[in-house]
Amino acid sequence: INFAHPDDSGIYLCMALQESSSRVTISVVSLAVKPQSPTIITRVSQQIHLDCQSVLLDYVYKDLTQRWEKNNAVWKDYGYTTLTAVTTEQITYVNYTHAGEWKCTVSQPDLGFKWTTNWLLIQVKHAPNILTHLMEDPPAAYLFKNFKNEIYVLSFLIGILTVTVFLVAVGVFVYLRWCQLKSRK
Repeated sequence: INFAHPDDSGIYLCMALQESSSRVTISVVSLAVKPQSPTIITRVSQQIHLDCQSVLLDYVYKDLTQRWEKNNAVWKDYGYTTLTAVTTEQITYVNYTHAGEWKCTVSQPDLGFKWTTNWLLIQVKHAPNILTHLMEDPPAAYLFKNFKNEIYVLSFLIGILTVTVFLVAVGVFVYLRWCQLKSRK
């Protein structure tokens, strides 16, 4: 694989299909691409799913263990498990402690095999507010996504509000003057 990206991480199998419709595994390769930039960007209070991308190992080996490491420390160890049951880790409420480098490792202790099947870099931003929703939610993001941060969005909204109030005031003033001139005739 040339020019691998984090999305390419996972287990690759080379299998031969025999005439009897049985399959023979020829090779098992694990690819975990270390990301140079965040692969998941989320906010405090949001929910994320971490995919181990290791399910194929269940079809080749038995008695597998799986664990997630965060910044080279064990975050969750499933012990001996069926990988299809624990392939995705769900974090229901993200906080700043979830930021960092995450790795999913699977091992077969009896054979001494160990695979790193996914490598993620998680960035956690502050909790969402109305301004970040304007920048990130699809309908409003069409207008606000190119603003660098919430200060620019707030400045833009204050500017629009000021112009609107000014135009309404001018309209009311012109209308009242027109009513005065009409009543004098």
